[in-house]
Amino acid sequence: MLSKLRHKLTLICASITTCVLLFMALISLLTCETQLSNECKLSLDNDLNTVIYYLQTCSFISPLWLSQTEVSNDLIINIEQNHKALLYQSHYQTESTRESLISLVQSQGNQKNIELYTSLSADYVPLASRQFELSTDYNEHFLVTTSSITISDVPFQITLLKNMHQNDLQLLHIRLLFLCVCLACIIGLTFFSWWFSGRAIKPIEVNNQKQKEFIAAASHELRAPITVIQTNASILEKQVDINANSFVTTISSECARISKLINDLLTLANIDAKANWTLNLQPAELDTLLLELYDTFYITAEEKQHPLTLELPDTPIAPVQVDVNRLKQVIIILLDNALSHTPIYTPIKLLLEDTKASYHIKVIDQGPGIPDAYKHSIFERFYQMDSSRHAKKHYGLGLSIAQEIVKLHHGTLTLEDTPNGGCTFIITLIKSC
Repeated sequence: MLSKLRHKLTLICASITTCVLLFMALISLLTCETQLSNECKLSLDNDLNTVIYYLQTCSFISPLWLSQTEVSNDLIINIEQNHKALLYQSHYQTESTRESLISLVQSQGNQKNIELYTSLSADYVPLASRQFELSTDYNEHFLVTTSSITISDVPFQITLLKNMHQNDLQLLHIRLLFLCVCLACIIGLTFFSWWFSGRAIKPIEVNNQKQKEFIAAASHELRAPITVIQTNASILEKQVDINANSFVTTISSECARISKLINDLLTLANIDAKANWTLNLQPAELDTLLLELYDTFYITAEEKQHPLTLELPDTPIAPVQVDVNRLKQVIIILLDNALSHTPIYTPIKLLLEDTKASYHIKVIDQGPGIPDAYKHSIFERFYQMDSSRHAKKHYGLGLSIAQEIVKLHHGTLTLEDTPNGGCTFIITLIKSC
């Protein structure tokens, strides 16, 4: 299912980006071609002005100058005086003959209703003239312009044909370049779309995997106490003459385990759904709150042979907005974990630090600690370093619940190594919150 989703996302993303790319490339190509065409027209106009200026200023028409101008500018220059062409030896060669080209110019001009030879005064030099394109049977391509000028009462008809072969090659190279760039970009965009869609659905894959693991772990945790209850109930049903107290105690204990597990699951579900879960924020003094918890856990710690100490700042603590019951729940989870997972006679410290911007509540133990390889997973639901799950009291949900509650207070719950071994869980609460 996710694989199909990734393919669809890739197709959509690649299609949209490709359409945008092709549109921009087409606009750029048209702009480039228009600019190149305008440059050619302007160049031909400049050539025409040069020829007209030459005719106006020279005492005689030099065939050598005309020939050199043709070769250097890829031109065919045809000058007629009183409709009679000036003959000269040209070194610029084309597939079509000069006579056929001039005849074709006149024929094309008549077909397109173009007035080929516009009469100009002797002191007027045109900046733009009538131009049109011409193609021959030899696949030659010319840009044509014509003009007429009178010098010393002598009319001259001028026809210029600019060979567009180099321009066409340049245009072809530009189009091929745009095509190659577009193809490379499309391939790159396709790979990017595949990678991006994979990144986009990664959280879905992670959530699906976590959901599967959550269901498997919850099923495992629920199956064990239910099996114990069924076994004890079956014994009570068959053996009426035995002492039922131990079996009833076992059933009651397992029911309590199921009840706690279900409550923890409902707590996490409500947090995830943000339903029926509100914080009752009120001003509270954290040192007073920790004193109450210390008094509550001191006897329990003594029974489990764990020295429990409390360290508070010497200066008065300003009240902070918290949900007292929820914050107590977090600290109880951390203390309970410390009492359950550290060897006897191992000291446990409850510490409050007051910094300029925040408060730090620390639960410090000197037990075996948590290896670095497991630290990134310690807050995951149902995660236990003991994969066999022999412990009957803890399900791997406590730290997940604690972290979610702290997040609701806009704080953080982090884990550090205790110097000389052990774990230090740190609750950070911002004073402004």
